Amino acid sequence: MARQFPHAEVVGLDLVPPVLVTENEVPLNCRFEVDDANLSLDHFQQCFDLVHMRSADTGLNDLEGWLYEIAKTLRPGGLLIIGNGLILKHDADLNPLPMTYPGQPGFSWVQYTWGTIYEGYHAKGNHAVENPLYWDEEVYTANLMREAEVRALHAHKAHLLSVGHREADIDMWIEVGQLIQPEHKVRTAS
Repeated sequence: MARQFPHAEVVGLDLVPPVLVTENEVPLNCRFEVDDANLSLDHFQQCFDLVHMRSADTGLNDLEGWLYEIAKTLRPGGLLIIGNGLILKHDADLNPLPMTYPGQPGFSWVQYTWGTIYEGYHAKGNHAVENPLYWDEEVYTANLMREAEVRALHAHKAHLLSVGHREADIDMWIEVGQLIQPEHKVRTAS
């Protein structure tokens, strides 16, 4: 976003520091802050003309309350854009592929890891709405989404730890996901 709008100041906010990003990749008009969106955002009161949120609702304890917090960060006339979706694999008929476990036929580390992430959110009472859309039809978009999947695995580490998964297991899922995702052959929908 900072590259597309070089005249704007861009602030990236996440629960964890950005991964797979070097300082050379970050434009001068962009900075990242580590913060918990579940806490008060008063320090950003009326700071932004635009807030763009992608796939962050799974980490929010109170979505309605968060929307009020975000409203306070916008300047008068500001705009909130929310983009969301599940990163689970679907078949050609848009039916979710079943979550399989290591050693079972059809096992996929990517499907297993994302299934585990969403099971944890469901256990905490967060039930995302599924509305699958294919993104393999357009190669550029498909490659961007695959890259986003790998980067997003890191962002869910704290959540997976909080629902009882071992850090060594999570690190292995992330590593395997990074290795196999560029070669992923399953037609994909999210």
